Amino acid sequence: MELKFRGQNLNISYDLKLAMNAAAKASKYSREQILERMEESCRRHGIKTQISMSLLEKWLNPQADEHVMPLKLFPVFCRAVDCDCTELLSILMRPLGYRAIDQQQEKLLSWAEAYQEAKVAKNRLKKIEGSL
Repeated sequence: MELKFRGQNLNISYDLKLAMNAAAKASKYSREQILERMEESCRRHGIKTQISMSLLEKWLNPQADEHVMPLKLFPVFCRAVDCDCTELLSILMRPLGYRAIDQQQEKLLSWAEAYQEAKVAKNRLKKIEGSL
C-alpha cells in the first residue's frame, strides 16, 4: 500500500538518496574527504554520532532503503559536500506541498510580491482619482 499526502508519495528515501549521491559525486571532495568534513563538523558543533565510510556509502545508496541518514546529519552532509542543497531540501518538502528556494529565487519572489502590491495600489489610486 502506497501512502500519499496531498497526492505525493511519502517515501522520499529513494529520491533523496539518489540526489544526495549525485551531490556527493558532483562535489569537489572525495568520499573520504566528505566523511572527514562531516566528522569535523560534528565535533565542532557538538553533534554526537559515529560515522564510518560503510555507513556513509549506505546512506548514499538508493538501494539501501533500510539505511537513512539521521536528520541531524543532513545539514552536516550539505556543508561537507559544499552544495546549496536546494534540490535536496525540496525532496524533503515535496510531500507537504512545498519546495525550497535559493537566495536568487527569494529575491525574485520578493520582487514579484512588491510588484503585485504596487499594481494593487495603482488600481486603488485610479479608483480614488475617478471618484474625485
